[in-house]
Formats: sequence, structure tokens, C-alpha cells
Amino acid sequence: MKKIFSIFKHDLKKIFRSVIAFIVVIGLSVLPALYAWFNIASNWNPYDNSGNIPVAVVNLDKGCKIGPIKTSFGDNIVDNLKKNTQMGWKFVDKDTADQGIIDGDYYAVVVISENFSENLVSIASGELKRPEITYLVNEKKNAIAPKITDKGIQAIQTEVNSSFVAEITNIAATVLNTSSDEISVNKDKICDNIISTLDNGKISLDSLKSTIDVISGSMDSVNSLIKSNKDSLPKLKDKLKDTNEFVNSIKDASTAIKSASTGLSSTLESSITSLDSLTSSFSNQLNTIITKVNNGSKDIADDLQNLTDICNKIIEINNDIINILNSLDNTGSSGITSLVNTIETSTAKISSLIDSLSQKLDTIFDTIEKDTSTAADKLNEIKIINQSIIAANNELISALNTLSEKFGIDTSDAIAKLNSLNTKQSAIIAKINDATQKIKETGSLPKDLKSDIDAIIKETQNSITQIKTEINKLISNIKADIKISDVVEFLTDMNKTQNQIITKLNSVASTLKNSNVLSADFGSEIKALADSTKNSIANFKSNYLTPAKKSIEKVINKSGDALDKVSDVLTSSTVTDDIEEALNSAQKIVTSVSSTFNDVEKLIDKGINNIDTIKKKIQNLKENSTIENLIGTVFGDPEAVSDFISSPVKINTEKVFPVSDYGSAMAPFYTVLALWVGGIVLVAVLKTELSKSDIKTVGKVKPYQEYFGRYLIFMVISLLQATITALGDVFFLKIQCENLFLFILTTWITIIVFSLLIYSLTISFSVIGKAIAVIILIVQVAGSGGTFPPELLPDFFQNLIRFMPFNYAINAVRETIAGVTYSAYWENILYLLCFIPLALIIGILFRKPCMRAMRFFNKRLEETDLIL
Repeated sequence: MKKIFSIFKHDLKKIFRSVIAFIVVIGLSVLPALYAWFNIASNWNPYDNSGNIPVAVVNLDKGCKIGPIKTSFGDNIVDNLKKNTQMGWKFVDKDTADQGIIDGDYYAVVVISENFSENLVSIASGELKRPEITYLVNEKKNAIAPKITDKGIQAIQTEVNSSFVAEITNIAATVLNTSSDEISVNKDKICDNIISTLDNGKISLDSLKSTIDVISGSMDSVNSLIKSNKDSLPKLKDKLKDTNEFVNSIKDASTAIKSASTGLSSTLESSITSLDSLTSSFSNQLNTIITKVNNGSKDIADDLQNLTDICNKIIEINNDIINILNSLDNTGSSGITSLVNTIETSTAKISSLIDSLSQKLDTIFDTIEKDTSTAADKLNEIKIINQSIIAANNELISALNTLSEKFGIDTSDAIAKLNSLNTKQSAIIAKINDATQKIKETGSLPKDLKSDIDAIIKETQNSITQIKTEINKLISNIKADIKISDVVEFLTDMNKTQNQIITKLNSVASTLKNSNVLSADFGSEIKALADSTKNSIANFKSNYLTPAKKSIEKVINKSGDALDKVSDVLTSSTVTDDIEEALNSAQKIVTSVSSTFNDVEKLIDKGINNIDTIKKKIQNLKENSTIENLIGTVFGDPEAVSDFISSPVKINTEKVFPVSDYGSAMAPFYTVLALWVGGIVLVAVLKTELSKSDIKTVGKVKPYQEYFGRYLIFMVISLLQATITALGDVFFLKIQCENLFLFILTTWITIIVFSLLIYSLTISFSVIGKAIAVIILIVQVAGSGGTFPPELLPDFFQNLIRFMPFNYAINAVRETIAGVTYSAYWENILYLLCFIPLALIIGILFRKPCMRAMRFFNKRLEETDLIL
């Protein structure tokens, strides 16, 4: 121990005896402090100066309209950035920005696109388009600057998002003009209406489900019938092999039926002749009775009975004719009156709708010109009229098709004109749809919309005039054409007259039997009815007989034509194949429809359950006052609501172990780094081994005595370095320091560990040891977690960091600066002290076996006269 202190005293004497040595020692003591102070000062608060980083902003946004309000989100962004001092925002044009970032005048460029606002509110049109901000960054100019400008562009994005929400909310709150009391009342009505509608919907779904059940059952029956018919096809094929005779019979029947029209016409003429003869006989018989009565004879009972028999015979003949005609009237002519009425009603309805459309057009467009906000609703009124015209046209077309199919009346011209009319209405609807879309996008009407619609309406009016003429002509022809039904109606009226005569005759016979007294005018009454019958028959012969014969021929010829078609089908060689193919197709369709109905039934059940769920939610909404409270708040302060919606969450930041500035946060790293650098400087300047003169002065020493004796001067200077550095950090730079004593103590412990480790490497391995110390420094600067968190480092450094003294020294210094957690502090100190045994092993145990090799190595370096 005495030798060790002797070496230390000898070293101190040499320093104090030489001014140069003393100055060098002072320089060595101050040098690490300067290294730490300059680095800490340069990093004191770099992010406070981010406003000096020039970033160009180019605003190309043209703005947009939201309802009646015009806004520009690009201008909003620029206005907000002018208040923002995080970056050095430069508002320039596109060409200046492009050239500036190439020349290095700007670290980054932000370009707001032309359609930025329009795309931002595209949600209102239903076609979402994401607005774009182009961000150009010059990464060549600086390594850190792009990271800072990245934060700037993120701030812009956040600003845009919050501004968008705030603007939309503010506009909505401003436009809304319903009081909270009105909303409360309307809410109840709306909820009740919705619930009622849902109930009706549920009833409709139940009804639909029942209908589907019935149809599904029918589908099963149809499927069974198709299967049965398919099973019968082989037998049908066998039967059709011998169809020649059957077909010939059908052809004969067709010929016979067509020739029967002549016989039926003759029969009709013969029946009318018989009626004429009977009426003449009735008149003669009646005259005989009147003559007898006038002569005072009352024996006329048999004569009255003869008259009754004649009337019954007339009725019988009429009924025979009616039966024949009814059996032939298979055209459904009894429905023609209903069709004519439908045609007349639909034509009038269409004409009225077109007139209404023409009258409303000017009024609607006058309203739109005064207030464009109502344009979409007003245009929809025109569209509703057009849709009503199309519906009425389709109804009329259906009636005309029925008239053509059932009665063979040519309605093709009228139908073609109606289809053309529908095309014109569809053209108006298409123009209105395009105009509505343009209103949503631009807030204005197309220039030529009214004139285009006016032109189409005029064409429509001309068309309906032609259609009305065509329809009226068609109806006139229908009414002028006497059908079989007219003949039947005429004969039925004639039978009514005969029944009146019979009733009168029975009355006369009864009176005569009971009182033997006749009224004076009984004959004239019966004679008048008989004359009416005679005139009716004459009228029938002149007006109805020929048309009735034509109708009979038409009906019979249709029957013959139908038999001819049956004959053609039966003689076709592919008839059974066609039937089989049709049955197969039908079976597939039925199966598909049944499957679809099953799926629909499941959806209906799901829909009914959803309706019940929605009803409960609507009822809860009705009883909840949240909406009234929300609307009331909006009316109270729209801007406050927009601020809340744009930023609903407020973040309260509470700093745990706060650090006042970035320089204080970086002080642990640069202070520890400076202490290691101080250790390297010491071994670079001071000798670690005793010279021959030193040995002569202190005497012969052992290696360990030399080791500890020379290290004491290294330790003293190192402690000076640590003390100056620590005190300068606190009192010169004024870094934050929560515990000054522990701060200084930590620097002392750190410098002792560092200097001992570097000293040991140097004394044992000479120049190689110095190189190793520098390598350790380099590795620790990169991977000790002094600047970046260790978790961000590559795996190599994360695995190596536990073996680095820097790591524990920096953590211990951080505790003293930001706030001490004593358990963490002493844990780091203990880990740091673990490197002292390592240093002693290197400096004492490894030195002796390496001494001869190192002396040889050093001698060869000296011989180079180049390397110290």
C-alpha cells in the first residue's frame, strides 16, 4: 500500500512542478465538460425552432356548395396554417413550389388539389371520392427534417378532418329550423306513424306468407300433374302412330262445321218466318174474339187459350234461337262494353294528365328560379305526373290488347301511338333525373331543361290528339257493329212482351170465369201488345237478321279454323317431343319456383321478427328525450356543437417525471458519453506504465502496485472531469436536476468505472487496449439506448445492451435529473459497479501474461518512428 501511495505522490509532484503538465491536466479535466456542454446546448430545444423549417403550401382548391352555402375547405386549411407556428409555412403557387423543393429552398411541399372541397363533401351525392393532399418531401436535404415535416402533414390531416366535421355540423345546425318542442311533438307522430306502418307491413307479410303457402301447395299439385302427363307420353306416342284416321275425321268435322254456317243461317231465317206466321195468326184470332164479344157472345175461353198457346210458341221459338246464338257466342262479347268504358275512361285520364303537366310546368319553373333549394322536390312533381301518364297509357294498352285478342279488332295503330307517348314521358323523366343529379353536384339547373321539357310536352299533346281521334273512331266502329249478344238481347225483350200478353189473357179469362163481365178495352190492350210483337219481328228482319247471320258465320268459321290447327298439330311429327320438352321445362320451373318460395318464406319470417325488433326500438325512441336534448343544444349553440363533434374527446396529459426541456432529456446521454471520452483522452495523453526514472525514485514495484499507484492519478483527474461536467450541466446550462447530490455522486461512480476499465485495457494491451476502448465507445453510442428507446434498435443491439456500462450509467443519471425512483436508481448503480471486477481482472490478471508480448509490440511501434 505504501508503494502505491508513493507512486501517486511522485505523480502529483511531477504535475505541480511543471506548469505545462499542470495546464495539460487542467485541459484534460475541462475537455469532457466542453464536449458534454456543446452537445447538450445544441440539442436544448430543437423542436421549438421547427417554425424555421420552410414548407411550401399550394392551394388549388376551387371550393364547393353545400346546399345553399358555398365553402372552401382549402381556404380554411390555409387560414388555419397561417395561425400555426409549428412549421415555416410558405404560401406559394405550384411552379414556385416545384422549383423550390428541387433547389432545396423548401424541405417539403403540400399541394391541396382543385377538387378537394368537392370530393370532401361527395358523401352528399352518394358517390364517395376521397380528397387528396399531395405531400412532396426532400429527404436528401436533412435526415431529421423529413420526420419533422411528416408530423406537420399529419397535423394538416388532423386539421382537415376536424374542420370538415365542424363545418358540416355547423351548417346542419344553422340550416335546421325546427324548435325542440316541435320536434318532441313531431317525434311522437312520426314514431306512431312508423309503428302503424310496421304493423301494416307485418299484416301484409303474414298475408303474403299465407298466399305463398297456397301457391306452394298448388306448385306441388302442378308438379304431380306434370309427372303424370310425362308418364302418359309413351301411350300418347303409340296412339299418335295411328292418327291418320282421327286427323281425317277432324278435317271432315272442320268442313262440316264451316258448311253448317249456311244451315244455321237458314234455320234462323226459317224461325223468323215461323214467328211472322204466328204473329199473323195471333192477330187473326184476336180479331175473331173481339168480333164475338161485340156480338154479345162470351164463349171465348177456348179462343183465349189459343192465343196463350201462340204466345208460348213464340217464346219457345225465341228461346231456341237464343240457345243457338249463345252456344255460338264464345268470343266473350258480353265484356266488350266494359272494355269500351275502360278505353274511354283511360283516354280521358291521359288527356287530363297531359293538360295538368302543361299547366304546372311554368308554375314549377317560376318557383325554382326564385328558390333553387326546392328544385329537386319541384322537379319530382313533374316526374310523378309523367309516371301517372305512363301508368294510364299501360292500362289503355292492356285494354286495347284484350279487344284485339278477344274480338279480332285491329288496335295496332292506337297501341303504337301509345307506346310512342310512353317513350316521350320516359325522356322527360330521364331529363329530370339528370337535372336532379346536376343540382346535387353544382347547385344549379341545366340551362335548356325547361325548353327541352316544353318541346316534349307539345309533341305529347299532338300525340294524344291523334290517339283520341283513333280511339273515338275505334269505339264508333265497335258500337256500330251488331254482335250476337245484341240479337239475344232483342229476342229476350220480345219474350218479355209475350209474357205480358199471356198475363193479360190469363187475367181476362179469370175475370170472365168469375164475373162473366169483360172490360170494354181488353181487346185494344192485347191488340197493342200483339202489334208491338209484329213490329219487333219486322224490325229484327230488317236490322238484325243479316248481321246475326254474319256473326254466326264468323264464329263457326273460327271453330273450323281451330279444328284445322288441331289437325296440323296432330299431324306434326315432333308434337310429342315438343310436349315432353315443354313438360321438362315446366317441371324445372316449378321446382325452381317452389325453392324460391321456400327462401322467400324464410325471409318473410325474418322480416316479421325484424319488424317486431324495430317496433320496440321505435317505442323506446319515442319515450326517450335524447333527441330533444340534442336538438335543443344545437339551437342553443351550433358552434359549440360543431366543436364537440369535430373533437369529441379531450385528452388530459399528465406527465409522470416531467422534464422541462429537450436539453435536460438528452443530458444523461451526452454527460455519460463525455465521461467515457474523458477516459480515452486520459490514456491517450498520460502514460499508464512507470518509466525507468520513476522506478529509480520510488524503488522496485510489483505489477499490481504499479497498476494501482499509477491509476490513482487517473482517478483524481477523472473525478475532476466528472465534477466539472456535472456542475456545469446544472449551474451553467441549467439543466433540470431533481437531486444534485445523487447527480454528482452518479457521475463520480460512472467516471471511476469508465476510467478504470479504459485504464485496464490500456495497461494490459497498450495501443490495442486504447483501440478496444474506442470500439466499445462506438458500439455504446449506437446501441446503448441513449437517444432512441432500446426497443427501436436492431436485435443485435437489443441483445448487447445489457453488457454495456453506458446503459446503466445513463439510466442512473436520468433518475437524478427527472425524479428518483430509488429502487431503479440503486439497481442501475449496482449493475454499473459490476464492471469494476471485470476491469481489475483485465488490468491485473491479464497484464502479467501479456507484458512481454506488449513490450515487444511497443518496441516495434517505436522503431517505426511513426506511431506512439
